[in-house]
Amino acid sequence: MRIVLMLVAAAVAVSAQSPDDREEFGKRLRGAERRTAELHVELALEARAMGLEAAAWHGFRRAAELDPKNADAQQGLGRVLREKVWVQDPQGTVPRENVQPPGHIQAALSRYRGKRRAIEHRIAANWEGLADWAEEAGLRGETGFAFRVLLREFPGHSRALSKLGYESVDGVRISPEDAARRAEMRRRVLESDGGERVSEESETERQTGLKLLRRRADGVSFEGQFTDGEMRALVRLAGRTREEFTLVFGLTRENPVTPIHGVFLRVAADRKIWLDQASGMSSLEREILGNAPLIELFEPDRFVATRGARPFDAARDAAVTMAARYAFRGLMRLEELPPWLAVGVPLWFTDRLLGSCYHIVPDGIDAPASTLAWRAELRRSAWEGIDPAIRDITRAGPGELDAAMAVKAWSLVDWLLTSRRDRLHDFLTRCRSGSSGKALRRSLGAESYEALELAWEEWLDETR
Repeated sequence: MRIVLMLVAAAVAVSAQSPDDREEFGKRLRGAERRTAELHVELALEARAMGLEAAAWHGFRRAAELDPKNADAQQGLGRVLREKVWVQDPQGTVPRENVQPPGHIQAALSRYRGKRRAIEHRIAANWEGLADWAEEAGLRGETGFAFRVLLREFPGHSRALSKLGYESVDGVRISPEDAARRAEMRRRVLESDGGERVSEESETERQTGLKLLRRRADGVSFEGQFTDGEMRALVRLAGRTREEFTLVFGLTRENPVTPIHGVFLRVAADRKIWLDQASGMSSLEREILGNAPLIELFEPDRFVATRGARPFDAARDAAVTMAARYAFRGLMRLEELPPWLAVGVPLWFTDRLLGSCYHIVPDGIDAPASTLAWRAELRRSAWEGIDPAIRDITRAGPGELDAAMAVKAWSLVDWLLTSRRDRLHDFLTRCRSGSSGKALRRSLGAESYEALELAWEEWLDETR
Protein backbone atom coordinates (compact mmCIF):
# COMPACT_ATOMS: atom_id res chain seq x y z
CA MET A 1 0.00 0.00 0.00
CA ARG A 2 2.86 2.38 0.84
CA ILE A 3 4.47 1.82 -2.57
CA VAL A 4 1.13 2.33 -4.31
CA LEU A 5 0.60 5.65 -2.49
CA MET A 6 4.10 6.81 -3.47
CA LEU A 7 3.42 5.96 -7.12
CA VAL A 8 0.10 7.79 -7.02
CA ALA A 9 1.76 10.87 -5.49
CA ALA A 10 4.45 10.82 -8.20
CA ALA A 11 1.82 10.52 -10.93
CA VAL A 12 -0.08 13.45 -9.48
CA ALA A 13 3.11 15.55 -9.37
CA VAL A 14 3.90 14.77 -13.01
CA SER A 15 0.38 15.49 -14.19
CA ALA A 16 0.35 18.71 -12.15
CA GLN A 17 3.29 20.00 -14.15
CA SER A 18 1.40 19.75 -17.42
CA PRO A 19 1.61 22.35 -20.20
CA ASP A 20 -1.92 23.42 -19.30
CA ASP A 21 -0.80 24.30 -15.75
CA ARG A 22 2.16 26.28 -17.02
CA GLU A 23 -0.08 28.11 -19.47
CA GLU A 24 -2.52 28.88 -16.67
CA PHE A 25 0.35 30.12 -14.52
CA GLY A 26 1.37 32.47 -17.34
CA LYS A 27 -2.15 33.91 -17.48
CA ARG A 28 -2.28 34.36 -13.72
CA LEU A 29 1.21 35.91 -13.76
CA ARG A 30 0.17 38.53 -16.30
CA GLY A 31 -2.88 39.33 -14.20
CA ALA A 32 -0.75 39.76 -11.07
CA GLU A 33 1.66 42.02 -12.97
CA ARG A 34 -1.19 44.13 -14.33
CA ARG A 35 -2.84 44.56 -10.92
CA THR A 36 0.49 45.33 -9.24
CA ALA A 37 1.27 47.94 -11.89
CA GLU A 38 -2.07 49.62 -11.20
CA LEU A 39 -1.27 49.78 -7.49
CA HIS A 40 2.16 51.28 -8.20
CA VAL A 41 0.50 53.95 -10.34
CA GLU A 42 -1.98 54.66 -7.56
CA LEU A 43 0.87 55.17 -5.08
CA ALA A 44 2.92 57.20 -7.58
CA LEU A 45 0.05 59.62 -8.12
CA GLU A 46 -0.26 60.02 -4.33
CA ALA A 47 3.50 60.69 -4.10
CA ARG A 48 3.35 63.29 -6.87
CA ALA A 49 0.52 65.08 -5.09
CA MET A 50 2.74 65.23 -1.98
CA GLY A 51 5.65 66.73 -3.92
CA LEU A 52 7.66 63.51 -3.69
CA GLU A 53 8.63 63.43 -7.35
CA ALA A 54 11.43 60.89 -6.88
CA ALA A 55 9.09 58.37 -5.27
CA ALA A 56 6.51 59.04 -7.99
CA TRP A 57 9.04 58.46 -10.78
CA HIS A 58 10.19 55.18 -9.23
CA GLY A 59 6.58 54.04 -8.89
CA PHE A 60 5.76 54.83 -12.51
CA ARG A 61 8.96 53.09 -13.66
CA ARG A 62 8.17 49.92 -11.73
CA ALA A 63 4.60 49.94 -13.06
CA ALA A 64 5.87 50.26 -16.64
CA GLU A 65 8.28 47.36 -16.08
CA LEU A 66 5.45 45.14 -14.90
CA ASP A 67 2.90 46.24 -17.50
CA PRO A 68 4.32 48.14 -20.48
CA LYS A 69 0.76 48.71 -21.72
CA ASN A 70 -0.19 50.77 -18.66
CA ALA A 71 -0.72 54.23 -20.20
CA ASP A 72 -0.75 56.06 -16.85
CA ALA A 73 2.66 54.62 -15.97
CA GLN A 74 4.16 55.48 -19.35
CA GLN A 75 2.76 59.00 -19.29
CA GLY A 76 4.00 59.44 -15.73
CA LEU A 77 7.49 58.79 -17.10
CA GLY A 78 7.03 61.46 -19.76
CA ARG A 79 6.52 59.06 -22.66
CA VAL A 80 4.17 59.29 -25.63
CA LEU A 81 2.75 56.61 -27.89
CA ARG A 82 4.21 56.66 -31.39
CA GLU A 83 3.30 53.91 -33.84
CA LYS A 84 2.23 51.62 -30.98
CA VAL A 85 5.54 52.11 -29.13
CA TRP A 86 6.02 54.23 -26.01
CA VAL A 87 8.95 56.62 -26.47
CA GLN A 88 10.33 59.49 -24.41
CA ASP A 89 8.71 62.79 -25.30
CA PRO A 90 11.58 65.08 -26.38
CA GLN A 91 9.47 68.13 -25.54
CA GLY A 92 8.61 67.05 -22.02
CA THR A 93 10.57 66.75 -18.80
CA VAL A 94 9.68 64.69 -15.77
CA PRO A 95 11.18 65.77 -12.43
CA ARG A 96 13.00 63.02 -10.54
CA GLU A 97 13.87 64.95 -7.39
CA ASN A 98 11.56 65.71 -4.48
CA VAL A 99 10.34 69.30 -4.53
CA GLN A 100 9.23 69.53 -0.91
CA PRO A 101 11.02 72.19 1.19
CA PRO A 102 13.48 70.57 3.65
CA GLY A 103 11.24 71.36 6.59
CA HIS A 104 8.28 69.53 5.04
CA ILE A 105 9.98 66.48 3.54
CA GLN A 106 9.80 64.30 6.66
CA ALA A 107 6.08 64.93 7.12
CA ALA A 108 5.44 64.12 3.45
CA LEU A 109 7.56 60.97 3.67
CA SER A 110 5.69 59.85 6.78
CA ARG A 111 2.35 60.13 4.96
CA TYR A 112 3.78 58.43 1.89
CA ARG A 113 5.18 55.51 3.89
CA GLY A 114 1.82 54.95 5.53
CA LYS A 115 0.13 54.73 2.14
CA ARG A 116 2.91 52.50 0.82
CA ARG A 117 2.48 50.05 3.69
CA ALA A 118 -1.23 49.75 2.90
CA ILE A 119 -0.57 49.22 -0.80
CA GLU A 120 2.23 46.71 -0.09
CA HIS A 121 -0.31 44.45 1.59
CA ARG A 122 -2.62 44.69 -1.42
CA ILE A 123 0.32 43.89 -3.72
CA ALA A 124 1.29 40.97 -1.49
CA ALA A 125 -2.16 39.43 -1.85
CA ASN A 126 -1.64 39.20 -5.64
CA TRP A 127 1.69 37.44 -5.46
CA GLU A 128 0.98 35.27 -2.44
CA GLY A 129 -2.14 33.99 -4.18
CA LEU A 130 -0.13 33.24 -7.33
CA ALA A 131 2.57 31.46 -5.33
CA ASP A 132 -0.03 29.35 -3.50
CA TRP A 133 -1.68 28.35 -6.77
CA ALA A 134 1.67 27.36 -8.30
CA GLU A 135 2.62 25.37 -5.21
CA GLU A 136 -0.65 23.44 -5.29
CA ALA A 137 -0.08 22.76 -9.00
CA GLY A 138 3.37 21.35 -8.24
CA LEU A 139 5.21 24.10 -10.13
CA ARG A 140 8.22 24.49 -7.85
CA GLY A 141 10.19 26.90 -10.03
CA GLU A 142 7.18 29.12 -10.60
CA THR A 143 6.39 29.07 -6.87
CA GLY A 144 9.87 30.33 -6.05
CA PHE A 145 9.63 32.96 -8.78
CA ALA A 146 6.36 34.31 -7.39
CA PHE A 147 7.77 34.51 -3.87
CA ARG A 148 10.91 36.29 -5.14
CA VAL A 149 8.76 38.90 -6.89
CA LEU A 150 6.70 39.25 -3.73
CA LEU A 151 9.88 39.88 -1.77
CA ARG A 152 10.99 42.56 -4.20
CA GLU A 153 7.61 44.29 -3.89
CA PHE A 154 7.30 43.77 -0.13
CA PRO A 155 10.85 43.29 1.25
CA GLY A 156 9.74 42.44 4.78
CA HIS A 157 7.10 39.84 3.88
CA SER A 158 7.69 37.16 6.52
CA ARG A 159 6.12 34.25 4.63
CA ALA A 160 8.11 34.97 1.45
CA LEU A 161 11.30 35.18 3.51
CA SER A 162 10.54 31.83 5.13
CA LYS A 163 9.60 30.13 1.87
CA LEU A 164 12.83 31.29 0.23
CA GLY A 165 14.92 30.02 3.14
CA TYR A 166 16.03 33.36 4.55
CA GLU A 167 17.80 33.04 7.91
CA SER A 168 17.78 35.40 10.86
CA VAL A 169 21.25 36.76 11.67
CA ASP A 170 21.57 39.49 14.30
CA GLY A 171 17.84 40.16 13.91
CA VAL A 172 18.07 40.62 10.12
CA ARG A 173 16.76 38.07 7.60
CA ILE A 174 19.38 37.27 4.95
CA SER A 175 19.39 34.90 2.00
CA PRO A 176 20.69 31.32 2.37
CA GLU A 177 23.55 32.16 -0.01
CA ASP A 178 24.58 35.17 2.06
CA ALA A 179 24.29 33.20 5.30
CA ALA A 180 26.48 30.41 3.88
CA ARG A 181 29.08 32.89 2.66
CA ARG A 182 29.24 34.60 6.04
CA ALA A 183 29.57 31.26 7.84
CA GLU A 184 32.43 30.34 5.50
CA MET A 185 34.15 33.64 6.27
CA ARG A 186 33.86 33.02 10.01
CA ARG A 187 35.52 29.65 9.46
CA ARG A 188 38.35 31.26 7.50
CA VAL A 189 38.94 33.82 10.23
CA LEU A 190 39.14 31.14 12.92
CA GLU A 191 41.64 29.19 10.85
CA SER A 192 43.85 32.23 10.28
CA ASP A 193 47.17 32.70 12.04
CA GLY A 194 46.84 34.44 15.39
CA GLY A 195 50.55 35.21 15.48
CA GLU A 196 53.11 34.68 18.20
CA ARG A 197 53.51 36.39 21.55
CA VAL A 198 56.32 38.97 21.69
CA SER A 199 57.84 39.50 25.11
CA GLU A 200 60.33 42.31 24.42
CA GLU A 201 59.35 45.82 25.43
CA SER A 202 58.06 47.84 22.47
CA GLU A 203 59.05 51.36 21.50
CA THR A 204 55.49 52.50 22.31
CA GLU A 205 55.85 51.11 25.85
CA ARG A 206 59.20 52.85 26.32
CA GLN A 207 57.84 56.18 25.09
CA THR A 208 54.55 56.15 27.02
CA GLY A 209 55.07 53.94 30.05
CA LEU A 210 51.89 52.05 29.12
CA LYS A 211 51.84 48.28 29.59
CA LEU A 212 50.89 46.57 26.34
CA LEU A 213 50.59 42.96 25.21
CA ARG A 214 52.16 42.25 21.80
CA ARG A 215 51.47 39.72 19.04
CA ARG A 216 53.02 39.41 15.62
CA ALA A 217 52.13 37.44 12.47
CA ASP A 218 53.08 37.70 8.81
CA GLY A 219 52.85 41.42 7.98
CA VAL A 220 50.83 42.26 11.12
CA SER A 221 52.22 43.58 14.40
CA PHE A 222 49.70 44.53 17.09
CA GLU A 223 50.07 45.65 20.71
CA GLY A 224 47.32 46.62 23.09
CA GLN A 225 45.65 46.75 26.47
CA PHE A 226 43.69 43.52 25.93
CA THR A 227 44.08 39.88 26.90
CA ASP A 228 46.28 37.55 24.89
CA GLY A 229 43.16 35.84 23.48
CA GLU A 230 41.71 39.17 22.38
CA MET A 231 44.96 40.24 20.74
CA ARG A 232 45.14 36.90 18.96
CA ALA A 233 41.62 37.52 17.60
CA LEU A 234 42.63 40.97 16.31
CA VAL A 235 45.72 39.61 14.57
CA ARG A 236 43.63 36.87 12.96
CA LEU A 237 41.14 39.39 11.62
CA ALA A 238 43.80 41.70 10.20
CA GLY A 239 45.64 38.77 8.62
CA ARG A 240 42.45 37.39 7.09
CA THR A 241 41.58 40.84 5.75
CA ARG A 242 44.95 41.05 4.04
CA GLU A 243 44.48 37.57 2.56
CA GLU A 244 41.01 38.43 1.28
CA PHE A 245 42.30 41.70 -0.13
CA THR A 246 44.98 39.79 -2.06
CA LEU A 247 42.33 37.45 -3.49
CA VAL A 248 39.77 40.15 -4.34
CA PHE A 249 42.22 42.47 -6.07
CA GLY A 250 44.27 39.71 -7.69
CA LEU A 251 47.61 40.63 -6.11
CA THR A 252 50.70 38.49 -6.58
CA ARG A 253 53.77 37.79 -4.50
CA GLU A 254 55.59 40.38 -6.57
CA ASN A 255 53.02 42.96 -5.41
CA PRO A 256 52.37 42.07 -1.75
CA VAL A 257 50.27 43.90 0.84
CA THR A 258 52.43 46.22 2.92
CA PRO A 259 52.99 45.43 6.65
CA ILE A 260 51.03 47.31 9.32
CA HIS A 261 51.47 48.07 13.01
CA GLY A 262 48.56 48.81 15.36
CA VAL A 263 48.20 49.99 18.94
CA PHE A 264 44.90 49.24 20.71
CA LEU A 265 44.08 51.37 23.77
CA ARG A 266 41.18 51.16 26.18
CA VAL A 267 40.48 54.76 27.19
CA ALA A 268 40.85 58.32 25.90
CA ALA A 269 43.29 59.23 28.67
CA ASP A 270 45.80 56.70 27.37
CA ARG A 271 45.28 57.98 23.82
CA LYS A 272 46.27 61.44 25.07
CA ILE A 273 49.43 59.96 26.60
CA TRP A 274 50.27 58.35 23.26
CA LEU A 275 49.54 61.59 21.36
CA ASP A 276 51.73 63.66 23.67
CA GLN A 277 54.64 61.24 24.03
CA ALA A 278 54.75 58.90 21.03
CA SER A 279 52.93 60.40 18.04
CA GLY A 280 55.51 62.95 16.97
CA MET A 281 52.68 65.31 15.99
CA SER A 282 52.45 69.06 16.40
CA SER A 283 50.25 70.52 19.14
CA LEU A 284 47.62 71.51 16.54
CA GLU A 285 47.52 67.99 15.10
CA ARG A 286 47.20 66.53 18.58
CA GLU A 287 44.32 68.87 19.36
CA ILE A 288 42.50 67.98 16.12
CA LEU A 289 42.87 64.22 16.70
CA GLY A 290 42.29 64.30 20.44
CA ASN A 291 38.84 62.65 20.21
CA ALA A 292 39.40 60.40 17.18
CA PRO A 293 38.81 56.70 17.91
CA LEU A 294 41.06 55.83 14.94
CA ILE A 295 44.30 57.63 14.14
CA GLU A 296 46.28 56.57 11.06
CA LEU A 297 49.87 57.43 10.24
CA PHE A 298 52.06 56.59 7.27
CA GLU A 299 55.66 55.73 6.48
CA PRO A 300 55.67 53.42 8.28
CA ASP A 301 52.00 52.38 8.23
CA ARG A 302 50.69 52.37 11.79
CA PHE A 303 47.51 53.28 13.62
CA VAL A 304 46.07 53.76 17.09
CA ALA A 305 42.55 52.57 17.93
CA THR A 306 40.81 53.54 21.16
CA ARG A 307 37.94 51.35 22.33
CA GLY A 308 36.42 53.77 24.83
CA ALA A 309 32.94 52.83 26.10
CA ARG A 310 32.19 50.65 23.09
CA PRO A 311 32.31 46.83 23.13
CA PHE A 312 35.32 44.79 22.01
CA ASP A 313 33.65 44.52 18.60
CA ALA A 314 34.81 48.10 17.99
CA ALA A 315 38.41 46.93 18.27
CA ARG A 316 37.69 44.05 15.88
CA ASP A 317 36.21 46.53 13.43
CA ALA A 318 39.32 48.72 13.73
CA ALA A 319 41.59 45.75 12.91
CA VAL A 320 39.70 45.01 9.69
CA THR A 321 39.17 48.65 8.73
CA MET A 322 42.83 49.61 9.03
CA ALA A 323 44.16 46.45 7.40
CA ALA A 324 41.94 47.11 4.38
CA ARG A 325 42.65 50.85 4.25
CA TYR A 326 46.42 50.46 4.29
CA ALA A 327 46.26 47.62 1.76
CA PHE A 328 44.17 49.73 -0.61
CA ARG A 329 46.44 52.72 -0.19
CA GLY A 330 49.43 50.55 -1.08
CA LEU A 331 47.63 49.18 -4.12
CA MET A 332 46.61 52.58 -5.48
CA ARG A 333 49.95 54.32 -4.83
CA LEU A 334 48.24 57.70 -4.56
CA GLU A 335 49.32 60.49 -2.25
CA GLU A 336 45.69 60.93 -1.23
CA LEU A 337 42.91 58.40 -1.82
CA PRO A 338 39.48 59.57 -3.03
CA PRO A 339 37.62 59.85 0.30
CA TRP A 340 34.66 57.71 -0.81
CA LEU A 341 37.02 54.86 -1.68
CA ALA A 342 39.10 55.33 1.47
CA VAL A 343 35.85 54.75 3.38
CA GLY A 344 33.94 52.40 1.05
CA VAL A 345 36.66 49.78 0.55
CA PRO A 346 37.27 49.18 4.30
CA LEU A 347 33.50 49.09 4.85
CA TRP A 348 33.23 46.36 2.21
CA PHE A 349 35.69 44.22 4.16
CA THR A 350 34.14 44.90 7.58
CA ASP A 351 30.78 43.85 6.17
CA ARG A 352 32.28 40.70 4.64
CA LEU A 353 34.29 39.63 7.67
CA LEU A 354 32.18 40.94 10.56
CA GLY A 355 28.70 41.90 9.38
CA SER A 356 29.01 44.93 11.64
CA CYS A 357 30.65 48.32 11.67
CA TYR A 358 31.65 50.88 14.27
CA HIS A 359 34.14 53.12 12.44
CA ILE A 360 32.30 54.34 9.38
CA VAL A 361 34.27 57.45 8.47
CA PRO A 362 37.70 58.70 9.49
CA ASP A 363 36.42 61.38 11.86
CA GLY A 364 34.67 58.80 13.99
CA ILE A 365 30.97 58.95 13.12
CA ASP A 366 29.55 55.64 14.28
CA ALA A 367 27.32 53.51 12.08
CA PRO A 368 24.59 51.18 13.28
CA ALA A 369 26.41 48.07 14.52
CA SER A 370 24.94 45.64 11.97
CA THR A 371 25.62 46.09 8.26
CA LEU A 372 23.12 43.39 7.25
CA ALA A 373 20.20 45.79 6.78
CA TRP A 374 22.15 48.35 4.75
CA ARG A 375 21.04 47.04 1.37
CA ALA A 376 17.34 47.17 2.28
CA GLU A 377 17.77 50.66 3.73
CA LEU A 378 19.52 51.83 0.56
CA ARG A 379 16.75 50.39 -1.60
CA ARG A 380 14.11 52.26 0.37
CA SER A 381 16.01 55.57 0.40
CA ALA A 382 16.71 55.32 -3.34
CA TRP A 383 13.02 54.68 -4.03
CA GLU A 384 12.06 57.69 -1.93
CA GLY A 385 14.73 59.89 -3.50
CA ILE A 386 16.50 60.70 -0.25
CA ASP A 387 19.73 58.79 -0.90
CA PRO A 388 22.84 60.90 -1.57
CA ALA A 389 23.76 61.36 -5.23
CA ILE A 390 26.73 59.46 -6.65
CA ARG A 391 28.04 62.73 -8.08
CA ASP A 392 28.14 64.27 -4.57
CA ILE A 393 29.70 61.16 -3.02
CA THR A 394 32.55 60.97 -5.53
CA ARG A 395 33.23 64.70 -5.24
CA ALA A 396 33.19 64.85 -1.42
CA GLY A 397 36.43 65.97 0.17
CA PRO A 398 38.17 64.56 3.27
CA GLY A 399 35.81 64.66 6.24
CA GLU A 400 32.76 65.56 4.10
CA LEU A 401 31.22 62.09 3.90
CA ASP A 402 28.34 61.62 6.32
CA ALA A 403 27.05 58.19 7.35
CA ALA A 404 24.47 57.96 4.52
CA MET A 405 27.12 58.85 1.94
CA ALA A 406 29.52 56.30 3.43
CA VAL A 407 26.95 53.50 3.23
CA LYS A 408 26.21 54.29 -0.41
CA ALA A 409 29.97 54.43 -1.07
CA TRP A 410 30.12 50.89 0.36
CA SER A 411 27.41 49.83 -2.07
CA LEU A 412 29.32 51.29 -5.04
CA VAL A 413 32.38 49.30 -4.00
CA ASP A 414 30.21 46.19 -3.60
CA TRP A 415 28.81 46.76 -7.11
CA LEU A 416 32.33 46.87 -8.54
CA LEU A 417 33.74 43.96 -6.57
CA THR A 418 30.81 41.57 -7.08
CA SER A 419 28.88 42.36 -10.26
CA ARG A 420 31.33 44.41 -12.34
CA ARG A 421 34.65 42.76 -11.58
CA ASP A 422 35.41 42.75 -15.30
CA ARG A 423 35.68 46.56 -15.08
CA LEU A 424 37.52 46.75 -11.73
CA HIS A 425 41.08 47.14 -12.97
CA ASP A 426 40.02 49.58 -15.68
CA PHE A 427 38.35 51.65 -12.96
CA LEU A 428 41.43 51.56 -10.69
CA THR A 429 43.70 52.57 -13.58
CA ARG A 430 41.45 55.52 -14.46
CA CYS A 431 41.32 56.58 -10.78
CA ARG A 432 45.09 56.88 -10.65
CA SER A 433 45.10 59.46 -13.41
CA GLY A 434 41.93 61.49 -12.89
CA SER A 435 38.57 62.01 -11.23
CA SER A 436 37.20 58.94 -9.47
CA GLY A 437 33.65 59.92 -10.46
CA LYS A 438 34.53 60.09 -14.14
CA ALA A 439 36.49 56.86 -13.77
CA LEU A 440 33.42 55.13 -12.36
CA ARG A 441 31.13 56.43 -15.12
CA ARG A 442 33.49 55.58 -17.95
CA SER A 443 34.45 52.17 -16.61
CA LEU A 444 30.80 51.20 -16.26
CA GLY A 445 29.77 52.70 -19.61
CA ALA A 446 27.43 55.39 -18.21
CA GLU A 447 27.09 58.55 -20.31
CA SER A 448 26.01 60.66 -17.34
CA TYR A 449 25.64 60.52 -13.58
CA GLU A 450 21.88 60.09 -14.09
CA ALA A 451 22.53 56.97 -16.19
CA LEU A 452 24.97 55.75 -13.56
CA GLU A 453 22.36 56.21 -10.80
CA LEU A 454 19.82 54.23 -12.83
CA ALA A 455 22.28 51.38 -13.47
CA TRP A 456 23.17 51.31 -9.76
CA GLU A 457 19.48 51.16 -8.79
CA GLU A 458 18.85 48.30 -11.21
CA TRP A 459 21.75 46.38 -9.67
CA LEU A 460 20.44 47.14 -6.17
CA ASP A 461 16.97 45.84 -7.11
CA GLU A 462 18.43 42.59 -8.43
CA THR A 463 20.47 41.78 -5.30
CA ARG A 464 19.35 40.67 -1.88
